[in-house]
Amino acid sequence: MRKDSRGSTVDMERVIRQSGHGRFDMVIQATQRAREIKQQNKHSTREEHLHGPVTALLEIQSGKIDQDYALKVK
Repeated sequence: MRKDSRGSTVDMERVIRQSGHGRFDMVIQATQRAREIKQQNKHSTREEHLHGPVTALLEIQSGKIDQDYALKVK
């Protein structure tokens, strides 16, 4: 039996507000975080590690990635 949905949905407007600076900065933050997730979990088969970009957006949305993360990325 295949699971079609991860269960969580990404509210892009909320993600943009959480990122604090606009769409461009949100994209930079999410991209960098997705790369980190991929690098840290190269050999993992866990579902949340297979979808790094979505996981990154969900982390921004929930507040796990804060506005200062943009400073680290830049």
